[in-house]
Amino acid sequence: MKEKTVKDINKQLRIRSIILGIIGFLLVFFGLLKRNSSIAEWFTRGIDRGYFYLISFISKYIPFSLTELYYVAIIVVGIVFLVFIIKALRKNAIDIASKYLLNILIIAISTVCLYNLTFSFAYNRKSVDLPFYKGEVENKEFVDLYNFYADDLNECIASLTFLENGDVESTSFSTLNKKIEEAYHILDNSSYFTKRTTYSKRMLSSFLYTELNITGVTFAPLGEANVNYMTPNADIPFCMAHEIAHTKGVAREDEANQVAFYVLLNSDDPILRYSAYSSYFYQIRMLNNKMYLTDEELEMLHPINNQYFLTQKYIRDFWKSHTFFKDIGDFFNDLYIKLSGVKEGTASYSGGTDVDYDKEKARLYPSRYQQLYLEKYYRLKDK
Repeated sequence: MKEKTVKDINKQLRIRSIILGIIGFLLVFFGLLKRNSSIAEWFTRGIDRGYFYLISFISKYIPFSLTELYYVAIIVVGIVFLVFIIKALRKNAIDIASKYLLNILIIAISTVCLYNLTFSFAYNRKSVDLPFYKGEVENKEFVDLYNFYADDLNECIASLTFLENGDVESTSFSTLNKKIEEAYHILDNSSYFTKRTTYSKRMLSSFLYTELNITGVTFAPLGEANVNYMTPNADIPFCMAHEIAHTKGVAREDEANQVAFYVLLNSDDPILRYSAYSSYFYQIRMLNNKMYLTDEELEMLHPINNQYFLTQKYIRDFWKSHTFFKDIGDFFNDLYIKLSGVKEGTASYSGGTDVDYDKEKARLYPSRYQQLYLEKYYRLKDK
């Protein structure tokens, strides 16, 4: 009987080793395959998009985060197996301990493999399809451009309610999800993006993500965009739109930011536009200096409601007060992004913000965000 048991365990070890080998091979194979940009584009638009349509049809309407539930399940199973391994080792049952260790490795690598299949190909696809303005911009346009957005920012502030700490009054996630879903229709004519727009979900573990300085997590295997609800209210719509951009086939962080910004900036809703301004109005304010404008032109600029600056101060102070695990969060986020093929790591979040200016030609080479500001400005200024 004992000999039979030993044979059974050895058989189980062989089977698990084979399964682990197959999963490991697939992980390496698809990792090599996604390096080809054409394959990455095809896979993202085809396989990943089809998978997202199926999984999000269910997950979109479940009111809690399946991602958090999955993480908890993985942790619990891992702890249980570790306990079994320790017990087996104490009995000197190396074969049984090896079986449980293989179980842990199979679960862990399967999760990584599934994540790679459902999302990582998008890291090597073509650049995001947004209407970046490509024309030249003359200095004489800067005053009108600045005032166009300064006036809209002031209108947003006038229509919103603010708290004593400077933050905007909170809006329910369900309301914001519907507003953002509507705003995302501006991308419907582009085949680059997945047409279906999911809802973002509040994370119960937001207190931990706050200390990690992480505002959201997208878990492609479940088609979910999860948001840290403890993020300042003014930034929550942007965080939601950013995570949703990931579910629409935009993997690179800077491009997810640009998509979120473009979608919110062009919304008719003041809370969405204010969130866009909260994140990137500084890109317009960069034009407000003597490098681009004369003293006379600077006097023509419209003043900004002080509430905007109070909101910015609150946001800065908020994140400065939550840094307990910040370095840990930055380390793992940076590692993940680099392993995904983005060599800049977390520095990639600021991609597209650089501005260049040729003094001799008096020509601005706008950042990606300024190009999106310009696109809307030239499209609407004469209407």
